[in-house]
Amino acid sequence: MKKPGPTRKDASVYKGAAVQALAEVGVTPAQIAEDLGVSVSLVDDVLHGRGRWASLQTDHQLQQWRAQQTRQHELLARELSTKALQRIEDTLPTANLSSAIIAFGVLQDKARLLAGESTQNIAIGGTVRVESEKLTDVLARLVSSLQDDTEKALEVTAVKVEDAQCKTTSSPQKAPGLGLTGDIG
Repeated sequence: MKKPGPTRKDASVYKGAAVQALAEVGVTPAQIAEDLGVSVSLVDDVLHGRGRWASLQTDHQLQQWRAQQTRQHELLARELSTKALQRIEDTLPTANLSSAIIAFGVLQDKARLLAGESTQNIAIGGTVRVESEKLTDVLARLVSSLQDDTEKALEVTAVKVEDAQCKTTSSPQKAPGLGLTGDIG
């Protein structure tokens, strides 16, 4: 497999992208120039979008190159992980318990990460401390409130029952204008 890196054709795109990436993480222009082996004026041109660097932000070629680099890195990582897994499997029978547990944990974590699953589950819990006297007082007020509500509900129900009994025991009256008899209530 070909190692990642620029070809002659995309070297300028690569340099421009590298300058921008380093600047985004806070590296100074002078340090960027030294690290990449380019002039400070070139770094300044890239960062300010002057000349041929003006189209770097929206350049389709840059996005293609970044996608290609990402894909190459992913393939290399998968290839290395396959080799690492084989090595772990080969040495597992002779590995000590703590090494085997650590290897298992890391592998499980990375497998979940690649599968898009959570790698960390956080439970949040708390404890509420209440003094017993305060709790007793709160409970007493709650019980009293419930008793008051129950008594009021019983009183309302009793009044409704009395009204209903009064209506059913009243004498029949003539309905006005119809000549019929019946309860009017």
